[in-house]
Amino acid sequence: MSFSDPDSSLADRRPEDYIGLATVEIKGLTGAATYPRLDLALDALAGSLRDLPLSAQDHATFQEFFSPAGRRRIAHHLIRTGETRTLAFLGTEAHTVRIRATNPPRPGADDTCAASWRPVAPPSWPTVA
Repeated sequence: MSFSDPDSSLADRRPEDYIGLATVEIKGLTGAATYPRLDLALDALAGSLRDLPLSAQDHATFQEFFSPAGRRRIAHHLIRTGETRTLAFLGTEAHTVRIRATNPPRPGADDTCAASWRPVAPPSWPTVA
């Protein structure tokens, strides 16, 4: 996933430009790891999932999840909620795959490293810890 020019106008920027640091983990299998950009975090997570003994159907599902269109959906979701999760099944054991924006820059902020942005209200649907 390429990133747009940071010197471009705000109107030209894409959602993934606002993510900043991204943290990924597969609960029970990997520790949380933080990357400086969302694309690097997703590449590392996709590589870890590729190495797991998942079913062929699950591998195909994650291939779609990490496709260019899937990555755009992930970026949009992170901007709205700050986190997205899915499950990876090893046999009958489920492991939460978690992608989290870590101190994402606020849209329009002058200092993208120091500024943070979070939704004003939590999501209206129930969440699972």
